[in-house]
Amino acid sequence: MLKKILIAAAVSQLLVLSAYAQADKATVKKEAAEAVKKGELDKGEASDAPKAKSTKARADVKAEAKEAVKKDAPRGEAATK
Repeated sequence: MLKKILIAAAVSQLLVLSAYAQADKATVKKEAAEAVKKGELDKGEASDAPKAKSTKARADVKAEAKEAVKKDAPRGEAATK
């Protein structure tokens, strides 16, 4: 999705006639709506971002980290290898 947004931003910048000209809010909304209709942009909060790896509650993770520090367990990337 980020690639699509960046491509749309680059294309919109090429359409600007003057280097210092800025589009007003209505123009930007119109261009975005057209891009969504063409399928160039996802509508809403659609994202290809990966889901979080952890399904534990924050309190559980913090408690586990506290125990690991007490036991002097490996920290950082060394703990995952």
